[in-house]
Amino acid sequence: MLKNYLKIAFRNILRHKGYSFINISGLAIGIAVCVLILLWVQDEVSYDDFHQNINRLYLVPTWHDHGESKGISPGAPPAVAPALKREYAEIVNACRYQSPYNELLIRSGDKVFTENAACADPEFFQIFSFSFLEGNANSPFTSPHSIIMTKKMAQKYFGKSQAMGNTLTINNKYSFTVTGVIDDLPLNSTFRFDFIFPLEFLREYYNNHNILDTWYNCSFYNFVQLAHNASAQEVSKKIAGRVKKSRPQEKITLFLSPFKDLHLRGIAGRGGQIEQVRIFSIIAFLILLIACINFMNLATARSANRSREVGIRKVVGASRRNLIKQFFGESFFLTLIALVVALILVELLLPIFNSLAGKQLDLDLSLRNMVLFWVLIIALFTGLVSGSYPALLLSSFQPVTVLRGALKSGTRGSLFRRILVVFQFSISIALIIGTMIVISQLNFVKDKDLGLDKDQILYFRLKGALIEKYPILKQELLNHPEIRQVTLTSNLPTGIYQNGDGWDWEGKEPSFNPLVTYMSVDHDFLKTYGVQLAAGQFYQNTSPKKTDQVIINQYFARLLGEGPPVGKRLLTKNSDSGDTISLTVMGVVKDFHFKPLDREMGSIIIFNEKSWWTKIRYISMKVQTKAIAGVISDIGKVVKKLNPAFPFEYRFLDEDYGELYGSYERLGKIFNYFALLAILVSCLGLFGLASFMAEQKTKEIGVRKVLGASVSVIVCQFSKSFTRWVLVANIIAWPAAYFLMKKWLENFAYRTTISIWTFVLSGLLALLIAVITVSYQSIKAATANPVDALRYE
Repeated sequence: MLKNYLKIAFRNILRHKGYSFINISGLAIGIAVCVLILLWVQDEVSYDDFHQNINRLYLVPTWHDHGESKGISPGAPPAVAPALKREYAEIVNACRYQSPYNELLIRSGDKVFTENAACADPEFFQIFSFSFLEGNANSPFTSPHSIIMTKKMAQKYFGKSQAMGNTLTINNKYSFTVTGVIDDLPLNSTFRFDFIFPLEFLREYYNNHNILDTWYNCSFYNFVQLAHNASAQEVSKKIAGRVKKSRPQEKITLFLSPFKDLHLRGIAGRGGQIEQVRIFSIIAFLILLIACINFMNLATARSANRSREVGIRKVVGASRRNLIKQFFGESFFLTLIALVVALILVELLLPIFNSLAGKQLDLDLSLRNMVLFWVLIIALFTGLVSGSYPALLLSSFQPVTVLRGALKSGTRGSLFRRILVVFQFSISIALIIGTMIVISQLNFVKDKDLGLDKDQILYFRLKGALIEKYPILKQELLNHPEIRQVTLTSNLPTGIYQNGDGWDWEGKEPSFNPLVTYMSVDHDFLKTYGVQLAAGQFYQNTSPKKTDQVIINQYFARLLGEGPPVGKRLLTKNSDSGDTISLTVMGVVKDFHFKPLDREMGSIIIFNEKSWWTKIRYISMKVQTKAIAGVISDIGKVVKKLNPAFPFEYRFLDEDYGELYGSYERLGKIFNYFALLAILVSCLGLFGLASFMAEQKTKEIGVRKVLGASVSVIVCQFSKSFTRWVLVANIIAWPAAYFLMKKWLENFAYRTTISIWTFVLSGLLALLIAVITVSYQSIKAATANPVDALRYE
């Protein structure tokens, strides 16, 4: 029987090649999209799974309450981890970690490179599972001048020789001994570093013996490992006020956030990739559903063509159960063919998809991988959904009705087909609207006035001898005819996160405690970056400079209350000594965005370069030329002359801004392609349905032509029903798309408006696509010779 069913299925495929092609290609595209997104989702949800104790590992973030500014920070003071391990029995281990220093110069003999190095406590390698190839996790560091490197770096610096015991020089100043080599970090690891050295070394690096013992510097990641039976909620309650216990004036609260959720759900459910995982999963499901709808549409439309077969089978004794098995079998047979085609498509499209998604995914169908299991689940789901309604419909035909010829072509499923066409076009229109809004938001971010000029600005970090020689370097650069302006800054405007609270001024509410960002600049900052002065005056090129006079932005000026902000005094306390510090506002600059546009502007105090608040680290210059390569070469020569021990490495500010919103740009591109695929699959189904309806109405069209109907009248009559369906789809898609995209835009502090024209254009585009798809078949039918249709009547 099975052999017979397969033979019939194969004959049907060959007999109706066009419909079979539409069904198989639609299902193949839907399955391919599902598999691609499955690979992406699997990579996202498997982040950090290689750590053995991941279910007991927690980050210790901080909740900051600064009155008008409240929020969560992933960092906590460096004194937290040792205190928690020492004072709470539920915490069996704890460590501190600081994000990679990505501009350290590492030298081994004649091999010199700028590398990515992090620092951590020795317990870091006991808490987290990193595979040691040389050395061991129990004693990773033997001194503050120990260093551990990855396998890739060991091969880079020492080739096939043993790395253990060799010496590396950092920044041409500090000597480190290699005490361990770990396997290269998996691509789906939250931690990204090439080298890691002891946190204790920071005491020497910053010439500050107490840097790791403070309760106010929240730039360290603190991790804890809980005991097997410990409750994270109970421990969070216990440690909440630990910082205030040692430093009462701090308004920060500690809590635990699961490390396993860090990448996917962020801290305490805020941030992370979970939203994109949900969006892409829904899109994959919807595109697959559209493909299944196509299958059901064509099967129900062609039901009358197979009704006699069903009637004869029932007369000779076939039960409805047998018929359901047969039609489900045909559905699975088509799905199996589509699955093979889909896997070929996935292999061909993976390089493009990896480029779009910024991943390195591969299609591994081995038994040890869950991908094969999910691929089979997708195929099973597709076969069941696409074959369900046709199987139930065809098997329900009554043999008497069928064999009398009383069953009209496709009438049993006509209403259901309309519902399915409306549904699939609703999905396609919603995807078009989503794509247009994502692109609109990306353009809004790119084109928004940042309050500064980011174009033609080249910068590099001051390292080595340049830290002391920067005044000479600046003058040398200004002598170049193509360099208009040069400025020195402590941070770049793409993201300034050095901040503090505890500021006071006359008239401030006692409970109001804003978080204020700090930045140091020289007198050419405004001219180089194009920032505008709103009131007062900016720093002048005079020496010595007054370190008690500062500049603030308009955002901060508004917080100071009524009256002119220039001349107002700002008071705060020294974190170490407790002495009161008094600063006077000498000027106000217009607001410029120093944070990504998904965050509020915030307050900023701009110090001069002589201030001890923040140290000068970057030199930026405005280059006015198209022959940029020559200018870069000249800058490199100047830098090499003043700082021969370090290589010259530079970047452009506009590139940094591009990377800042790179994930959203990738999301926009992926949306584009998925929307295109959804429309393509919908059009395949519509094309097939129109072909079948044109075939069924051949005699009707012939009679109309004989009676004098023109081609245009026949085309309009034929297309009218499809047009109505697409209009109904718009009514359904518009509110759904508006709700979803409005929620997505809430992730941005500064966002575009949702225009009614976005919906109108998407609706017209879908209508145009549907009309073009249907018109081909209607014109073909309308221009056919009526004699061919009526010759046998």
